[in-house]
Amino acid sequence: FETMRQPMVDAFKDFDATRAVEPEYEDELATFLEKFEELKTTSDAVKLTLLYNECVALYIVLEGSMNYVELNKTTPVVDGVYQLSTVPQLVLFGKCVNGGKGDLKAVLTANIELTEAEMPAPIGTEDNPFKGSFDGQGFAISGFVFEDEEANNVGLFGYTSGASIIRVLLKNAKVVGHANAGGLVGNAQNSALEMCAVVDSYVEGWDHVAAIAANAAGGTIIRNNFSDADIVSRQYQAGGLVGTVVSVIVENNLFAGTVTNAEGDASGLVSRIDDDADPLPIFRNNMVA
Repeated sequence: FETMRQPMVDAFKDFDATRAVEPEYEDELATFLEKFEELKTTSDAVKLTLLYNECVALYIVLEGSMNYVELNKTTPVVDGVYQLSTVPQLVLFGKCVNGGKGDLKAVLTANIELTEAEMPAPIGTEDNPFKGSFDGQGFAISGFVFEDEEANNVGLFGYTSGASIIRVLLKNAKVVGHANAGGLVGNAQNSALEMCAVVDSYVEGWDHVAAIAANAAGGTIIRNNFSDADIVSRQYQAGGLVGTVVSVIVENNLFAGTVTNAEGDASGLVSRIDDDADPLPIFRNNMVA
């Protein structure tokens, strides 16, 4: 546990509130260090457990703050938009979103080639969804790999809510998950996914599997996208572009890949439509070729 303490102290030695990091994190750090010292001198088993849990919770908050400090130090920002051009910047961006900074905005300014040594986790979780904007500007993110057959809501973006993702080219990706396994987005709620492409990629899951969005709901718009990916479901709902939809708009999309599943609801466009939704989804000018 001691290994948690020193990185905190080192990271906050040069704390600078002008770097858009909330000043209250200074109090969080002080609280962490105080509880940590108490932890080391406590022999009561019940209190020890409680203190340990508190320290871990504080550590997670502070680790998120450290990532935010580092992102601001290493990444240019123009009008509040992060300019991402390197693997470390993309990884840090994802860590900040997953740490609670869901409303961040970013654009790609160069192609990014991911490696096994520096691989981002899916950006956005159910607890901390991505709520901001991400403009790929036509640049490619290549080599994204995520493989965990038990994980839900996985893809380059794991879970989005009210987000805008446009002009992202995802190449040579491999995504393997459980439910809601997507190439671009695992679970898209009230989000806009437009002018994106998932090419030369493989996506596999147990249920709700697709190239652009494995699950789309809440008014999500999926427009002007393309994929030639190989989509495989180990059980249910494999869709070329979208897995399952609830109250969405799907228009002007093209799928030219393959779809395979074990049983039930396979389609080149959308695997399953929730006909109990209000309003019903809208489909216009889509093609499977």
